[in-house]
Amino acid sequence: MTNLHAKVMKRYESLRQNAEALARSNQALIYETIPRIAVLEDEMRRQSLACARAILKKPEEAAREIERMKRSNLDLRQEKAELLVAHGHPADFMEPHYQCPLCQDSGYLGLKKCPCYSRRMAEIILETSDFKDLMVNSTFFHFNESLFDDEAKDPSYNKTARANMKNNLSLAKKYVREFKNHTENLYFYGPAGTGKTFLASCIAHELVKRGFLVIYRTAAQLMEDLKQVIFQGNQERKDLLLTCDLLIIDDLGTEMPTDLSRTELFNLINQRLLHQKKMIISANLGLEHVRDQYSERLASRIMGDFLLMPFFGQDLRLKKGQRQSKAFRRDLIQR
Repeated sequence: MTNLHAKVMKRYESLRQNAEALARSNQALIYETIPRIAVLEDEMRRQSLACARAILKKPEEAAREIERMKRSNLDLRQEKAELLVAHGHPADFMEPHYQCPLCQDSGYLGLKKCPCYSRRMAEIILETSDFKDLMVNSTFFHFNESLFDDEAKDPSYNKTARANMKNNLSLAKKYVREFKNHTENLYFYGPAGTGKTFLASCIAHELVKRGFLVIYRTAAQLMEDLKQVIFQGNQERKDLLLTCDLLIIDDLGTEMPTDLSRTELFNLINQRLLHQKKMIISANLGLEHVRDQYSERLASRIMGDFLLMPFFGQDLRLKKGQRQSKAFRRDLIQR
């Protein structure tokens, strides 16, 4: 996330240049194939210049001159649009098509950042993080229930790992489907390798496709972010963490919390809850361990404001590794 603003502005510059280069290419094509349009544009420029000269000579007639020019230009623009459509092009074929029509891919509306700025920032964070690679194959389509045991029931939940994961998957799909209309937060907890990060990634993948601003941080990364907010006054990062549509905090409890990080983590979560900004937290910790490692207040917030979703079963990373190892050995034997 170093020099993030500079990277965002470079992205805007690239988008703007691409849109304008395409417009110039389209204009060259039209001038060659429909010469009449170049004549119409020359006439519009001539009339605008004549209007300016007339106003300089008689300022008191400015309103009338401007209105006359508008009427004339309207007729010329109408003819231009009709010619483009008649030749199989959209009426705005010669104009730059910016990804954000509000700011025209500048990132700013006057002195204020455009609403699209935070999304461009999130794109860059995603592209430069490990999470992008993780999301590629983390989709609901890639969910493989056969990886989860369907024989032994966990005594704490009286269900198999497969039944539990299918239930979690169903809840995750509903979470995405109704994302605009709820304020639900999710707390995934259970041993390593039981599908927590995978399911969080599936949710993120779907929401990013739908245009929502999703920020994924491991707990360790988040602690570093919060340090930069505190000690370097990084307001952009603070705003992003507070206002993104969904904040995913992964591997809570694997970092080494300090008194400061405990306080700042609670403040971040509490602020998002107060503003009804959704979160997903995944952890190897049950609530009693959250209480011990962080604070009673944080455990209470999670208990009261998050849907608790347990994960259990065999470590899928080990299971996958064992399958790949067996396949490799079979391949060697067959050679």
